[in-house]
Amino acid sequence: MNHSKVSYQPFPVELKANPNWRFLVVSRVGDNSLHRQWIKPASYKNYDLYLEYYGEMPEQYKGESEFYGWEKKGTKWPRMHQIISQMGEAIFEYDAVWFADDDLSTNAYAIQTMFQVFMDNELKLAQPALTQDSYFSHLIAIENENFVLRYTNFVEVMAPIFSREALRECWHSFVKSQSGYGLDYAWPQILQCEKHEIGIIDAAPVKHTRSIGKGDIYKQLTVSPQDEAARLSKEYNVQIPFQYGIYGGVIKEGRGYNSPSVAAHIPSDVLTGINLLSGTPQALLQNGYFVTNYLVKMVNSFLTGYEVESQSLLSGKEVDVVYRLLQMAQKDSEASVAVMDQLLQFNDDVILNAVQKFEDSELHLLNLVAVHFFINNIADRVLVYLTRALSLNPKDTDTLYNLGYVLYKSNESELALSYLNQIEEKDQDTLDLIALIVQ
Repeated sequence: MNHSKVSYQPFPVELKANPNWRFLVVSRVGDNSLHRQWIKPASYKNYDLYLEYYGEMPEQYKGESEFYGWEKKGTKWPRMHQIISQMGEAIFEYDAVWFADDDLSTNAYAIQTMFQVFMDNELKLAQPALTQDSYFSHLIAIENENFVLRYTNFVEVMAPIFSREALRECWHSFVKSQSGYGLDYAWPQILQCEKHEIGIIDAAPVKHTRSIGKGDIYKQLTVSPQDEAARLSKEYNVQIPFQYGIYGGVIKEGRGYNSPSVAAHIPSDVLTGINLLSGTPQALLQNGYFVTNYLVKMVNSFLTGYEVESQSLLSGKEVDVVYRLLQMAQKDSEASVAVMDQLLQFNDDVILNAVQKFEDSELHLLNLVAVHFFINNIADRVLVYLTRALSLNPKDTDTLYNLGYVLYKSNESELALSYLNQIEEKDQDTLDLIALIVQ
């Protein structure tokens, strides 16, 4: 046998639960491949599997898939291009094709779900989300448990799913990058999709089990992945740094804020924004870059201009939303103003209950909220937070100064001085304010 050639088994007997849907999973696999997880439970397997093995034992996985080949040389995407060339029109008989890395942990049920969501929502390009314990390169790909899928402008090269039509348009690009870097920027440009045709499927997340940059692919590269990304970005007119986008999504029933009573009264854009926020994993809220460059922009774009009624339509869950907003504001000063703007929508009881969850920084947050309301000329709400702060610590310098300043601006000079004079160690700002009031 000439092992330098790809060998194919005959086309399989139909295995599909739905004969109108034909799916293919293609993976280039090594000795530590996780593909055996993908075919169990067998009753849920509704796709054909193509394995191309690149290890030292040509028949390592032969008989474990509908199609099998062996080729040591080459990296994933140039090899995918070659496989499509050799399969010809046969590959375009499938409704959707998933090109999966071999270090993804998932199962047949999740893969079936992934394909079903893909087809039901008429997507052209998508990927399964990554579980929250995955190794990841792109924060946008991390699973949001409130969604079935999120409509995006990005799908990464680790695990893209193409519709038949999208694959026809994109497959010629596969040969342009050894590492795959830059292809994920190029595909949306090639397809010119509508905003609801590209997505990340949260209903069927997979776990990426290998550290980024540790795969066998990196040993074979003859060019820098970053140079490949820069070249393709220029070729396809993609602005770098890339601006990730979320354009909406399908919210899971019974999750987050997706109840009939809520949906009947709250615009869909607002529901999307609230669910993006409430479903964001806790760990990502501690990532300042993610908060500033992704989450704040996305949430603001959906929530701007909407006022939450005092009698909650959100089933009492506003406290959770405000709590996460405050986490974001506290983590990253650049994001603080944009995040705090969203607090204007919520009533004082909700905000106070959320602030109370921050045992170590409650005092600071009360002052932060008060100052933001003051800047936005909502004077009647400012004292609510400052008086609460004062009750926690009657000697807190920031609280006493803020009370003095707000009261001075409200023409309550005598009362303002009574608070300012309680400050034990007066800095120059305090002394200047006292002098301004008494002159």
